[in-house]
Amino acid sequence: MNRREFNATLAKVSFLGLLPSLAFSFNGSSKVLIVYYTRTLNTHILSLYLQSLLKCDSFVLKTKQEYPKDYEEMVALAAKEREQNILVELESMPDIGAYTHIFVGTPLWGLHLSSPLRSFLLQNDFRDKFLIPFCTNAGWGFGNALSELKNLAKNANFLSSFAYESKFKEKTKRDLRAYNQALLNSHAKAFDSLQNKDKIKKWLDSAAI
Repeated sequence: MNRREFNATLAKVSFLGLLPSLAFSFNGSSKVLIVYYTRTLNTHILSLYLQSLLKCDSFVLKTKQEYPKDYEEMVALAAKEREQNILVELESMPDIGAYTHIFVGTPLWGLHLSSPLRSFLLQNDFRDKFLIPFCTNAGWGFGNALSELKNLAKNANFLSSFAYESKFKEKTKRDLRAYNQALLNSHAKAFDSLQNKDKIKKWLDSAAI
């Protein structure tokens, strides 16, 4: 989502009086970016919420090859990409040069990072950058994803991470993407669907950007 699209979305949501008070501010020398991949839109909704609080830029990672819609087929492909260290091609890459602090978000795939986020991490140099990881999951915390992320971005400085347990998961709700899209279309319901907002805010405070 570029700045124009975000401002349009923010205006709609703000008009409905849905946004919390924007209490988070950055150090004068900080410039913040949220980079994330989403499949079911769970991570997208959380990322939009973070962006509404932080008032920063964001970038959604998209793959050149569309992933299968069938859940079992997707699970098998994700496992193959992980086991064979396949570097999936991304449509485009954000220019991270000007940013000091980068939130990196991913759904948890089989207790691991999603393949698109692995591609992003492997193709960028995070020297002198601060990374703030977050993931959406079905109750498994970060699984192996946090250690993988730190291995892939060895030059980065890491700040407080956050594992968000999503209310629904694709394994038991196969129409999850369509369900989340309907929430986003209604604007009023997207952020209402998020749980533990207090924990999210405490995490942002702990990051001490």
